[in-house]
Amino acid sequence: MRSVSIFGATGSIGESAFDLLMGSGGPAAWRTVALTGGRNVARLAEMARALRAELAVIADARLLPELRAALAGTATEVAAGDAEEVEGVQYVPSPPVAGASPTEIVAGFLQAGTGASDDFEVAREFLTSEFANSWNPAAGVLVVTDVPDVVDDGGDGSTVVTVDVTATVGADGVYADLPQPARKTLEIEVENVDGEWRV
Repeated sequence: MRSVSIFGATGSIGESAFDLLMGSGGPAAWRTVALTGGRNVARLAEMARALRAELAVIADARLLPELRAALAGTATEVAAGDAEEVEGVQYVPSPPVAGASPTEIVAGFLQAGTGASDDFEVAREFLTSEFANSWNPAAGVLVVTDVPDVVDDGGDGSTVVTVDVTATVGADGVYADLPQPARKTLEIEVENVDGEWRV
């Protein structure tokens, strides 16, 4: 399950992010770590209930009792702080799970590669130490239409990834649409490091 936090949840960007999350599975598909808002207690509480957020933060500390009352009976923790100055969405990818299979590690790496915080720190956890130091996520990007299909290629330490590509982003940062979607197959090697698979 992917994790996400929405800063400025009750603003226009936050509302769009909320609609996106609810339209793509809601709390069944997304772990909402935190929602923050300025002064709209009712809407923040409504969003927190819908997404089953772990934490709801209101910027105006005077409204904290109202937020606490609005979320009474839920598992959502409440807090107050200077949250109104930040608006947007932070995607928090999940790190590798102990004992994960080669396909799970590759799928996890591809998913974590969409979370760019701290120089893709979580994504690098899926890599061998040598590759983690040399991997350059800006070298090229494939823009795909759906979740990549990852299969084990015979259990010999390699996996096959199939994606439907609609555009690319080059090392120079230039975005280019493909004339038509193209199916691309990639082979990604994994290595057993101290009993755990890594790319």
